[in-house]
Amino acid sequence: MSATHIKESVESVIEYYTKNPDEARGPGAPITAVMDEGLRCRVLKQDGTEIVTTDMSTGIGGGGSAPSPGLIFRAALASCDATFIALRAAQVGIKITTLEVTVEGDPDDMGTLGFLGIDDSISAGESSLRLNFRIGAENASPERLRELVKWITAHSPVGESVSRAIPIKVDVKIV
Repeated sequence: MSATHIKESVESVIEYYTKNPDEARGPGAPITAVMDEGLRCRVLKQDGTEIVTTDMSTGIGGGGSAPSPGLIFRAALASCDATFIALRAAQVGIKITTLEVTVEGDPDDMGTLGFLGIDDSISAGESSLRLNFRIGAENASPERLRELVKWITAHSPVGESVSRAIPIKVDVKIV
């Protein structure tokens, strides 16, 4: 899609939701993970369409046939930030020439000890994440690109959700 098409689409969505703010409220579409075989899961949209398949490495008992859920989590963050940089750049007239977003976990993370239940004092999840942006544009100064990245880190749906504690409610149905 061209930057013009993206800009016009974003402006149209902003105009619509500005006039109809109640339409912007509501839960995201449900996503369901279905255990397939071993540690392999199929992740489905509400209509049953498969989004992605995950699996764990063979070393922990998986088949190694697909990315792990943790890898998909980091991929979601990286791709969300890249997507929203491109979207915002088109909106404000920045012509991006290079864009890469790399997500790294803390090299000292001991999360495996936490998620395997070896040490409950250690978090099962990432202890910290580092976002590395490699960005260039033909019509923006380094300062303007840094401002763009700063804007994205405050407005990225995945990144903003990850950067704050969000409550998780649990419902269990025994079948």
